[in-house]
Amino acid sequence: GAEGFFSTHKPHIILEFSPFHLKQCSSSFFDIFSFIDRYQYIPNIIKDIDLDTPDFHPIPLTVIELFDIAKYCMSTIGYRNLLLSPAEN
Repeated sequence: GAEGFFSTHKPHIILEFSPFHLKQCSSSFFDIFSFIDRYQYIPNIIKDIDLDTPDFHPIPLTVIELFDIAKYCMSTIGYRNLLLSPAEN
C-alpha cells in the first residue's frame, strides 16, 4: 500500500533522522537512503526554525553530507530533523 502511495502522491516528509534509534528497531540509515533513492526524494536538513511563523529553512544535502550526518548521529546518539522533498521530474 505505501509503495503505491509514495509512487503516486510524492508528499513532502519531515522526519527525525536518528540512526541510533533506527538500529534499535532492527533497521538502519541505509533503509532511509534506499527510500530516498527508490522514490526519488531530495534530503534537506532543517535549520533555523522560526517558532513564531510557519517558516523554516531547508538546506539540500548531498549523499556524502547525509552519510556524515548519520555518522555524527551514531557517535552521539543524536538526531537531525530532515525534510524529504520529491525530486522534480
